Amino acid sequence: MNEENYNAIPKRTRDSVLSSLSSGSPDEIHDALLSAAYWEDDWRWAQQQMLKFVDHDSIKVAWAVALGLGYIAVFHGEVDEGLGLPALAQLKKRSEIQAVVEETEEEIEHFVRRQKAGEDISLGQRLPEDWQPP
Repeated sequence: MNEENYNAIPKRTRDSVLSSLSSGSPDEIHDALLSAAYWEDDWRWAQQQMLKFVDHDSIKVAWAVALGLGYIAVFHGEVDEGLGLPALAQLKKRSEIQAVVEETEEEIEHFVRRQKAGEDISLGQRLPEDWQPP
């Protein structure tokens, strides 16, 4: 992990996430989506929040949607592919985030599809909220 690029994702309540998602601020929406994707135990709820912002004008928000779907795959081994894959296909049309979309597609292949195929796949582990690089 590149320590210079590490930014902790603060854990937020659902009310806080929903408040930020309705704020209209791309920065607040971005942060709320990442918090929901990273910390939320209910992956379906988190995915639902991501999908609401697939068409958002802000590239920062679109990037958070793509990254968030990857977090859900990594930490839960789940993504509703019938909803998530079309969303990723749409996001992939935006050249600025094509790389993160492709990475998320690879995470879905590894953590979701391989697990569903019966492979013993270890899911990702969240870093503690107060974790700092050494």
